[in-house]
Amino acid sequence: MRRFFIQTLFSLIFFTTHLFALADTTLVHTQKGDNNKSDSNKSTQTKVSTLQIYSNDTQKASKQQNTLSKYTQSNILLKADKAYKNGDDVTAMIYYEMLVDAGYATKKLKNNLCYLYGKQGAWAETKKLLQNEKYIAQLLYAYAYGAVESHQELFIEHISEYMMLDRSGKLLLLAASYYEQNQKMQRAFGYYKMAYTKNPSSLYTLFAYARSLDMQKKYPQAILFYKKALSKQTKNKALKKMIQARILQLEE
Repeated sequence: MRRFFIQTLFSLIFFTTHLFALADTTLVHTQKGDNNKSDSNKSTQTKVSTLQIYSNDTQKASKQQNTLSKYTQSNILLKADKAYKNGDDVTAMIYYEMLVDAGYATKKLKNNLCYLYGKQGAWAETKKLLQNEKYIAQLLYAYAYGAVESHQELFIEHISEYMMLDRSGKLLLLAASYYEQNQKMQRAFGYYKMAYTKNPSSLYTLFAYARSLDMQKKYPQAILFYKKALSKQTKNKALKKMIQARILQLEE
């Protein structure tokens, strides 16, 4: 049997992308330059100058809180989305926060802001945003996604109180991805198993658990769970082909 290995980065991107699709979230943009930690460092280093550049906009918005015209709202949102897509995290956060403070915050905006907070490890700001939300699951996924992507060490501690309440198992999968990404494999395997236990009918928790068994060379069990995953209905043809190919390899 050939040894099965999928690079951590690939698995991270794969799982987070499809977790958000499964949850019907609106975090749909892909930022430029997300693959380098230096991008986050550059954003931090330029925070002072960025704040100075946009201080007038911030002051203007705060004075007109809840009274921004539609034109002003649209203009700020365009600036925010442009900065977000270009990987200018600090600028995007400033503009998104202006809109939240002004009472103009769509689901997409909040998701994007929580994702950026996750990249910065800004849990206190995220909790403030969660306080007035009835449904917080999508915002927590967005925060966790950003935190995993930027290797935030404390993110699991931040979301631990919500993990067991998340019936989908997605937060547990993101925690597993974090540990796998950081080569803490035993912890990763534990979280993959917990995610499956939490939601055993999900294609993605099944596939993740099968992968973890595969990486532990527990091949008979891995085949069993790959086949269970394969039995699930999905539009993801690439994933289906990947599972089929791996089953054939293991059964050789």
